[in-house]
Amino acid sequence: MPLTIVLADDHAGFRAALKSLLQGRGMNVVGEAANGAEAVHLAKTLRPDIAVLDLSMPVMSGLDAGQRMHAASPPTKSILLTMHNEEEYIRQAAAAGIAGYVLKSRVANDLLDAIGQVARGGVYLSPCLSLMPFQSSAA
Repeated sequence: MPLTIVLADDHAGFRAALKSLLQGRGMNVVGEAANGAEAVHLAKTLRPDIAVLDLSMPVMSGLDAGQRMHAASPPTKSILLTMHNEEEYIRQAAAAGIAGYVLKSRVANDLLDAIGQVARGGVYLSPCLSLMPFQSSAA
């Protein structure tokens, strides 16, 4: 059975490109959201395996949405997509229970690996970043 995915990004064109990439790899994109609040609603309703969330969205950030999803739909694992490579964002994501952190500049290289790792119960961080915050929160 293919993985079920919810995509949340405020740029419709970027969502469409992600959807095409994921569906081309046999994943089932079951919902799309333009903001974090919509993404939380979709996670509660659809119970996807993975939620891929833009960090910077209107209404509710991907960080806040991921944290709320963790409480509302515990089986749903969240992966943040962002342009931010600062350690403080990575720490906040780890503390919020986010399972993956992928830089948008590396999405073509890293997103599929991140989804696979997170789906297997692991954590993922784009390789050019430090894993320290994720390792300490997973312990």
